[in-house]
Amino acid sequence: MHIYNKYNFCSIRLVRFIAPAILGHLMLSGCALPTRLQTQTIGDLGRFEFGLPQQRMQGAMIGAPHGASERIAAEYAQWISERTGAGLAIGYGFKAKRIPVTQPLVTTGLNLNTSADPARRGSVYHEFNEILQRATNGNLEFYAGIRFADTNAHDGIIEVAVNGFTFEEVELLKDRFARLRDRALRDVAAPKIAVAMDSVDKLTWSVSVIKHHGVLMRAEKGLNLRLARGLTTEPARAVYRDVLAQWIRSAYDLARRDPSSVPQTQVWRAEHGRIESIPSRKNIQGIVIGAPHGSFDEHTAELVNRIAYRTGLAAVIAKGFTPTESGGGWRINVNRPTERRYPGGDIEIATQRSKTVFEKFKDLVVEAARGSLDLYIDIHQNAGQPNIEVATVGISKRQAEIIKQTFREIRDRRLREHRRITRVDLAIEPLDQIEIGAWAAKSQGILSVARRSLHFELPAGRILWNAHTRALYSRVFVELVGGLPALLRSTDDPA
Repeated sequence: MHIYNKYNFCSIRLVRFIAPAILGHLMLSGCALPTRLQTQTIGDLGRFEFGLPQQRMQGAMIGAPHGASERIAAEYAQWISERTGAGLAIGYGFKAKRIPVTQPLVTTGLNLNTSADPARRGSVYHEFNEILQRATNGNLEFYAGIRFADTNAHDGIIEVAVNGFTFEEVELLKDRFARLRDRALRDVAAPKIAVAMDSVDKLTWSVSVIKHHGVLMRAEKGLNLRLARGLTTEPARAVYRDVLAQWIRSAYDLARRDPSSVPQTQVWRAEHGRIESIPSRKNIQGIVIGAPHGSFDEHTAELVNRIAYRTGLAAVIAKGFTPTESGGGWRINVNRPTERRYPGGDIEIATQRSKTVFEKFKDLVVEAARGSLDLYIDIHQNAGQPNIEVATVGISKRQAEIIKQTFREIRDRRLREHRRITRVDLAIEPLDQIEIGAWAAKSQGILSVARRSLHFELPAGRILWNAHTRALYSRVFVELVGGLPALLRSTDDPA
């Protein structure tokens, strides 16, 4: 490994929050220290240059995965690193060889290539993640990636993938960006660039892999920015590099602080994934909604997050733990202390790592309930069933019938103006026979912990895989789940 120095002297200001509601006022002070970069060559594929974070930005890294083909992105990243004190990691040469840097090649089965040779593996994500972890002493608290959009189609927008921040925090960050931008543009004739963030806005590129399997899954909280092409020229470049430096420092401060005005996501990280816990926004006790297979059952993490936001229920969401992270075709089940092999594996085995993950998931669910766990709701995806199936614990036949009828009424009302959307039906225990009874989770998993549980299996092809259909049915589930507590209370059999 070759080590060399680069010296850059510039005045910087230290960011801190004064008013949590608007992320406070940024104040910068002091002078940036020289940036000491190290170089790590990855065979003949390319190289990384990286530097450690300064004390005031412990655990924070700025990344530019394609410094050769996106030279100005690397310049932005270095500028932001120098002015905030965050660590820096820049990749060179990988894009030209079509080698992913910030995310692995994803698999759901046995065909994962775990070769030590990144060329055969088809990705240098393992090496990139190793650098980030080493630079932060194994505690990557915050990551901000810098890329440029491939086209000019959305030249007036910076698109941002988000992980670990709540909806409320994302709105605060959007507001803070607008304030910083507008202040910077008062005396400069530069374009007015907006910011779009995937939690609350629609992006033009897919962010699923980087959030569920890549660098944003590994960082406790993070952002991945795709900058508008208009930011490559002056005077926009001079203006927005400062705006972004201040804004990213704001995001770092928000990630580390606990403002009482907004809920925050608490993150538990393990070798093979992470579990996020979001408290109830309405102080609702005893009810939790979960996505134990938030990455493997694609879109369920985002669906549960949105349901929790709209209903005020507490949520616990697992990401990772798929064969991509766990290896050998094994998925750690999370909602029970076992793992299962894919594809076609019907046998589950108990392992120490699966027990550890399940115990943490269970503890977080119980903690999120803030007392007795009266109702737990699990959301899953299934590609083999045409309709929704609901396995239950502690639900009477009468209650199941009312839940089914309520779902149909909400579905029909929501889909009345969307006749091309498939009308998916619902089968629920003990009223109906279902294929997926969630027996393992009932006998030894999370469904046995609550007084009552509902385990939803959503048909992937008919609900989740199409964005328009997914959005419409998410409204159905927000209304259904939001009404379940009152519905169950009103139909409880007298003691």
